[in-house]
Amino acid sequence: MHKHFAQSASFALPLLAVAILFTTAPARADVSGLSGLGPATTNGASESAQGLDADRRILTLTDGGRQEATSAFAPTPQPIRAFTASFTYRASEFGGPGAPGGGDGFAFVIQNDPRGVKALGGTGNSFGYGGDAPIRRSVAVRFGIFGGSSEDVAVNGTPESAGDVAPVDLRGGHPVQITLAYDGGALTETLHDLTTGDTFTETHALNIPAAVGGDIALVGLTGASGDATARQIITLFTFHARPPVPLSQRKHIAVKPPKTFTNHASYVDPFIGTTAGGNTYPGAVVPFGMVQFSPDTRAGGIGYEYGDRSIEGFSLTHMSGVGCDDYGDVFLTATTGPVKTAIADYASPFSHRHESASPGYYGVTLTRSGVVVDLTATTHAGVARFTFPAGQAANILVPISHTLTYTKGAEVRVVGDREIVGQVASRSFCGANQFYTVYFVMKLDQPFQSFGTFAGPTRTDGSRSVAQAEKQPAVGAYVGYPAAAHRVVTARIGISFVDSAGARANLEREVGTRGFDDIRNRAAADWESELKVADVTGGTNDQRSVFYTALYHCLLMPNIFSDVDGRYLGFDGKVHRAEAGHAVYANYSGWDIYRNEASLLALLEPARMQDMCQSIVLMYAQGGWIDRWPQANTYTNVMCGSPLTSFMATAWNYGLHGFDMKTAYEGMLKDATRPAPLNRPYAGESNVVLLDKLGYIPDDKEGYGSVSQTEEDCYAYSALALVSESLGKSGDATLLRKRALYYRNLFDPETKFLRPRLADGTWYGPFDPTQEHGFVEGTGWHYRWLAPHDVAGLITLFGGDTDFNDALDRFFAYPKPTWSGQFYNPYNETDLQAPFLYDYSGAPYKTQVLVRKLLAEVYKTTPDGIPGNDDCGTMSAWAVFSMLGFYPTDPVRPAFELCSPVFPKAVLHLSAPYAAGKTFTVSAPASDNVYIQSVSLGHEAHNRPWIAQSAISQGGTLTVHLGPTLNTLWGATPAARPPSLGK
Repeated sequence: MHKHFAQSASFALPLLAVAILFTTAPARADVSGLSGLGPATTNGASESAQGLDADRRILTLTDGGRQEATSAFAPTPQPIRAFTASFTYRASEFGGPGAPGGGDGFAFVIQNDPRGVKALGGTGNSFGYGGDAPIRRSVAVRFGIFGGSSEDVAVNGTPESAGDVAPVDLRGGHPVQITLAYDGGALTETLHDLTTGDTFTETHALNIPAAVGGDIALVGLTGASGDATARQIITLFTFHARPPVPLSQRKHIAVKPPKTFTNHASYVDPFIGTTAGGNTYPGAVVPFGMVQFSPDTRAGGIGYEYGDRSIEGFSLTHMSGVGCDDYGDVFLTATTGPVKTAIADYASPFSHRHESASPGYYGVTLTRSGVVVDLTATTHAGVARFTFPAGQAANILVPISHTLTYTKGAEVRVVGDREIVGQVASRSFCGANQFYTVYFVMKLDQPFQSFGTFAGPTRTDGSRSVAQAEKQPAVGAYVGYPAAAHRVVTARIGISFVDSAGARANLEREVGTRGFDDIRNRAAADWESELKVADVTGGTNDQRSVFYTALYHCLLMPNIFSDVDGRYLGFDGKVHRAEAGHAVYANYSGWDIYRNEASLLALLEPARMQDMCQSIVLMYAQGGWIDRWPQANTYTNVMCGSPLTSFMATAWNYGLHGFDMKTAYEGMLKDATRPAPLNRPYAGESNVVLLDKLGYIPDDKEGYGSVSQTEEDCYAYSALALVSESLGKSGDATLLRKRALYYRNLFDPETKFLRPRLADGTWYGPFDPTQEHGFVEGTGWHYRWLAPHDVAGLITLFGGDTDFNDALDRFFAYPKPTWSGQFYNPYNETDLQAPFLYDYSGAPYKTQVLVRKLLAEVYKTTPDGIPGNDDCGTMSAWAVFSMLGFYPTDPVRPAFELCSPVFPKAVLHLSAPYAAGKTFTVSAPASDNVYIQSVSLGHEAHNRPWIAQSAISQGGTLTVHLGPTLNTLWGATPAARPPSLGK
């Protein structure tokens, strides 16, 4: 029952008096179970550094130790119908893992919890007002400083919103003045860095008396540190109760309405995967577009990190989910006031509450200037709309040398009074010593009145051109507009990898004079058309959001590389023209996407997949070799194996023959059997001569994962063997099948691990399978299972089903998903197929359980909702397939292993050269359950834990009957097992 108290008079609570009015919990309390924390005492400061100092002027919430928790409260309830609270916060002495990270944070608290003064809902690693024992009848304004300064308002432990990154850096060591003003209906937070002057203000609509159960409540502060620590100090605390502001005079709070789902694209959240290493970007892009118009919050990487507090600007090229610096070309931003050209001056704080994204659109308000930025895109162009605040001079800056990699050279020119053109040459992906050039043409819809250029710190007003040679200062251009009551400037930007004429033609063909909203609507329509190829029904909103966002990420790359007129720059450095009606594609994350995304694109985008394969053929024909990870028209030689052989083999074996297989086969066979020539930009397979001679790659001759190199090569040989058979090349097929089994020469029958071996035949030792020696981005445990082409043979090496399954069970007995060691790693590609191997070993029910478990654990609707680098759609493709209920364990073989569908119904719409107009439907009416009881394909019972790819591409219905109990018999017989090279 709620109690009401009479409104008390206004008063001030200076920190000088806090010895009387505040209490402090025991310092370094044992908070592991909260029993040591207890109610706050009334004895003033504790004996440690925490609590109040002797002069009653400084409150120390945490003093730099681990697992600390403390709180200070007024000893009597205070009026809270309306108030102003103010204090100065300072964090210093950072330590612990990830230093200089900081402690977990602190909170300003209003509460009437029946348990009394109890400030923390968990250990120091959960600084309060959440977790398993949230404070009831509470409002907490929470400030986190570990992993990026953040703030949110929590009512009874539940955040009122998704939280926000505070642009004012609470980890900077500067004093930050924090003011909290509540008018009776809205709480306004203001953070002001007293050293830098940075300020952040946010307002929340709140009914605090209703939340805490009365007009008076306990008021206080709470703080905690976990493994990463900080000394957190509060000074100059004041609290003033005030009369509520009349309703008619209160500030209007714009509250985002709950998201409504109207079509397939509306389920997509481009912010999923933008933190915790997912490395996706939230910007505007159309399916497989050349342009990805997205904000850059930092230099390097993929440009955007959800936890960052400021935006440096916006660039037109990005790659999704990769793990190295890439692109970030054609960079621009908008400012107000005097023109300033240093990054520190034009970078702006921003709030996630004033940021939004949807397929084909991105928008944000730059807090420093108040400029509202809206972005959208076509295939070859980006459109930016800048809405400038009234009464301030407006500027558009083009710091063209700013990229996410090393910039070799740049040039920019101001033309007339509406145009900026130029180019930038940047280094290719992951530090490859190759360079590409992006050309751009920018047209502004309003004539500018001032302009100039800059080189390093030197600005030259009225200059129309500037260039940067290698290792010279960065350059750029700017244009300006005078202050106006209302000013909106639209920038239309075309790009090309060929020349300026190509950029201009791309812009004129796709954008012309069309308005921003027209372009945005067209981009949204393009996404809806692309996404509805997979039509799922049922499930929860979150499940559909995970599914369609994953599918969205799968449809971003590879990227169209040819211009609207078909011209493109080849791997020979010459200009070529694509065949009419076809496009040339670039940017293949080969080592990643061959494992599952190639299969997904082959099923859902067969026409594009054929063009993608032909683009690889052109790479070989023009450049002389097939790369593992080509970017633009450059060889990067990133990772190992021959993954694009597997990519093309997948398409071919799925019946997609609309590319030049004669030339492709020549290139694939060359890569499989011959070392690359010296002094060329491509590398080929490492140590292929020794592999052919010894039957494995020796560890003492290979500096980059000898076991992984061998396994990856063997898989590519198996892929090419299937192609050889289909082409009638029986001699090649026999040789390649033999080579595909060379990985067995690294299987140690004593340890039952694949392990490094030396050129003399002895094992490398001592061998620790939890370490990475001999492996690429993984351990012996992770690569123990990388023989998807020969699972039957691998099971035999283990000694049969029982030993194989026991080892798999140990592999999946992880306490939590982890990056390395002896357990399954859902964050990298090395073992993505492992959960499906039980389908080969007589225990399909274990695959069903594991896949559902992993989907729930690591795929979420939050910014950290993708496990590890998405790697151009690879991790997303795992989710798409797993949610549909089938997965390509051996991706080049036209077969899929079954698991439990998440949705009651999923319909795939087929297109040519498949049975165009037909559909393949997965029906699982009891999809809330996990265990497969029986399966039918069409009208026939289907007792195998796999289906042929042709069953999908010809159309039909797969009905999966799920139940709540184990069925250990379905699909478990040896005759039911999926096809395998060693079977």
